[in-house]
Amino acid sequence: MKTRYIKLTLIFCLITALFACKKDLGNYDYNDPGVATVDETNIAAVYNIEQYAKLTVSPTVNYPGDTSNLSYQWITYVKSSSSVTLGTPSVISTKKVLDVALPTPPGAYYLEFIVTDKSNNGKTNARTLLNVSAPIETGWLVLHSLGGQSDVDFIASTNLSPTGPTKRMSNLFQTIQGAKLDGEGQMLGFARRSNSLFNYIMVATNKTIKRVNGFTFALMGTDQELFRTPLAAKNFQAFINNGSNDLLINDGKLQQLPYGVIQDALYNNIYNGDYSLAPYLVFNELGTYGALVYDQKFQKFMYTGQALGNYNFIQFLPAATTAPIPSFSPSNVGKNMLFMDRGFNKYAYAFFKDNTGNGRYMYVLNVGIADAGRLAVATYDMTALPEITQAKFFQVGELGNVALYATDKNVYRFDYSGTRTATVAFNGLPAAETITCMRIFKPVLNPNAPKTEFTLTNSAVVYVATWDGTQGRLYELAINVASGVISPTPLKVYTGFGKISDMTAKFRGTGT
Repeated sequence: MKTRYIKLTLIFCLITALFACKKDLGNYDYNDPGVATVDETNIAAVYNIEQYAKLTVSPTVNYPGDTSNLSYQWITYVKSSSSVTLGTPSVISTKKVLDVALPTPPGAYYLEFIVTDKSNNGKTNARTLLNVSAPIETGWLVLHSLGGQSDVDFIASTNLSPTGPTKRMSNLFQTIQGAKLDGEGQMLGFARRSNSLFNYIMVATNKTIKRVNGFTFALMGTDQELFRTPLAAKNFQAFINNGSNDLLINDGKLQQLPYGVIQDALYNNIYNGDYSLAPYLVFNELGTYGALVYDQKFQKFMYTGQALGNYNFIQFLPAATTAPIPSFSPSNVGKNMLFMDRGFNKYAYAFFKDNTGNGRYMYVLNVGIADAGRLAVATYDMTALPEITQAKFFQVGELGNVALYATDKNVYRFDYSGTRTATVAFNGLPAAETITCMRIFKPVLNPNAPKTEFTLTNSAVVYVATWDGTQGRLYELAINVASGVISPTPLKVYTGFGKISDMTAKFRGTGT
């Protein structure tokens, strides 16, 4: 009897359980709310783009609910070979469609799109690769001023780097740093050391000096931040870099920056002595003289020596007094310097005028041999050349006997190795335009420049800048590297500058 009772009880429990599981026919909805999904059809597998260039991505987001519930975020973070995120992700947009001038520095990154449902904090994402390249690599830098402010343009041209891009980036200080520089432009320079962080551009006006990154134009330092000793003046006149040191002339005085670590890249003490330098510097990468300078006060050449850093100039020996007698003595020139640069055969070419009268001269100095009182190569009397007393700008080529001088209106070619006469090489400017600057493209003055990249272009382009009272123009001209003959038709004419005061070549170099 007891066994029969237990069986009946088990049967009753099973029946009760079955009825408890019976489907509820009430008016209920147990489906999950709509989940946002990203259709990656419109997202590329990889984006290759320059920093500051416009990046546009239009993803498709599928969501059955009210799209006002959704928020969006585009982030970038360093690409890693592991699952670990390197560094803090950077938010570059909070809109569904990404449409930004990319601020991300050069490098390899992930670009991630995140969609958040604010009603339940649910998230979905899509990720792709982003390779950001430097916007400023090989090309031409132009310093110009307007209305008491200055800025820099960057020009990339296949006439300078045949395998490179063609583009122009205008007003880099305004565009990247948010404001132009105060003052009138005075000096522009470029420093590069291979496989190092010594890769920067020096820009100076009559009110300030700044160092900016050579790839990104990001600010690296300004005014006193760049100097180890108190900055006594702001009259920055000349800058040169030989791949291991920077030299800067400020108000006629020389200061040096020896390369160590970028965090301590400061200009050291002023070179000793009573002197006032002309605003020109020449390095001979094969010589023992270091940097060649000219003391305008005592009208003589001096040099730093290869072992820079003793802050004392070295004097040249007097000219030899036995035959053959040199045509001049570097230690006693007695003339006022107009211009100096390195040219053909790595000689120094210096242009002078007499202290009184109209005499004009070109002196050639060999700073690649030991000083035995015979460094003078030649003296060329230019006094009788056309418009020479009106000449304001001078240039020499590196690959031939090329010398140019320019007045307000005309560029002349001085055939010093042949007829010793000068002929017009470029003219015909509009009546309102006057020349404000002239430079030959010579990137290999810096020994860290990749010479093979510039086999066809070194010394093969000359830039002539003009001003019409309203805007500056830049004429890109082909020049024969051996003769100095300039093609009459410009390769290109760039407009929209302020008044151009200085220009310089820039190259990418090796490494970061």
